[in-house]
Amino acid sequence: MAKILVVDDEEAVRSLIRRILQIDGHDVYFAIDGWRGLVVWNDNDFDLIILDMKMPRISGTEMLQAIRDAGDDIKVVFCSADVAPGILPKGANGAVKKPFGINELMDEVNRVLAI
Repeated sequence: MAKILVVDDEEAVRSLIRRILQIDGHDVYFAIDGWRGLVVWNDNDFDLIILDMKMPRISGTEMLQAIRDAGDDIKVVFCSADVAPGILPKGANGAVKKPFGINELMDEVNRVLAI
């Protein structure tokens, strides 16, 4: 399946997303903030990044901007309490509002991977 980077500062959220994605057969990597996310992203070739918006050091929106500035058009799904329904953050391919349901997250991941 897909190689996915999950960047979220909440351990419980990372763990839940990992379990959901691994059940579907995805290879999942983690970072605890946007700065570490950029390091992991730079050293790997991912199919998708799932980003929280508010994190220490570098926010999800700042991380996405750095990735886009580097010329990478990797698919990005924001998973955040700060996502407005029906409005995608600039440069994102998808979004899921926290708290989310398992099916809601998987539907959005599958939709974005299929783009």
